[in-house]
Amino acid sequence: MSEVGRSIRPVGRLTYNNDAKSSYDIPDEILLPLRIVVATKLRRSEAFMLSVGLEGTGGYRSLWIAPSVPLMIQVYAARVDKIDREIFDKMLDEAHSSNGLDLRGFTGLVHSSGRRNGAPGGNGLVHA
Repeated sequence: MSEVGRSIRPVGRLTYNNDAKSSYDIPDEILLPLRIVVATKLRRSEAFMLSVGLEGTGGYRSLWIAPSVPLMIQVYAARVDKIDREIFDKMLDEAHSSNGLDLRGFTGLVHSSGRRNGAPGGNGLVHA
């Protein structure tokens, strides 16, 4: 396998409110802990703010995550059995804060244009 082939990571998609304009491609290592954080908060009937960066603008979009708003998370990896515990814990802490969860603070975020903003670190894997 070439070096190029090794650098490609599975990328899933988050779509907010059934709106293609509010669709974000996110690397699985960010999307998977986010999925668990969202499920945890909504299971407790706790709405929260989720902010995502807007590619190429330096700006961001804040999404209100609540049981009444459709949210679809698509994971394209064939098998995912571990998440990064450090990322999960930080996301959950931020989701509980008054500012909400800001994905701009997590490396590896990708907008629907498909361009990457960095690469995540990765120790502390736990079973999903």
